Amino acid sequence: MDITALKSKVIKRDSESERLFYDYCYTHCFKIAQVYSSDISEATSTFNQAMLYVFNNLNSLSHPHKILAWVSTIVRNDCIDHIRKKSVYSNKLLKFSNDIDSYSTLNSAMTNMAMSEIMEAVNKLQPEYRLCFVMKVMDGYSYREITQQLSINENTAKWYVAEAKKTLRLLLIHYQKESDRYGS
Repeated sequence: MDITALKSKVIKRDSESERLFYDYCYTHCFKIAQVYSSDISEATSTFNQAMLYVFNNLNSLSHPHKILAWVSTIVRNDCIDHIRKKSVYSNKLLKFSNDIDSYSTLNSAMTNMAMSEIMEAVNKLQPEYRLCFVMKVMDGYSYREITQQLSINENTAKWYVAEAKKTLRLLLIHYQKESDRYGS
């Protein structure tokens, strides 16, 4: 697919090109919205909102070969904004303890689980916990980058990630015990 030619047609509002461009972005970037969202309808809504911005600002992109990176960033930022609007951040601080036994149990549980089960557990987290966890663990942001993106205190970001890990640990261990009990 010649993305430069497609971009030109989209800017001219060619409806078939717009559909092809949307499908191209959907194939490569929708998974970002899924990771940040609690369910498929929220992911779809956030992705569509991001794509509206993309379509309206496509002419500002000077390097068409970087289109997926640009769209990914827009989708990610829209997801973050959506979560920020839904959540009220509280400024709490909690010391995070690295309980080695819990981590080894968690790692054991995770190796026997499908990614869909892990994502189901991630989606059960409180929105602010999920957002910080996904940004830190799945996207590799530093705590400083998270705090800049979300306008929260660094200790708050660390606390959210720690709480997310603690909650995930319990959920995944519970899933593993259920799976072992039913022989799945």
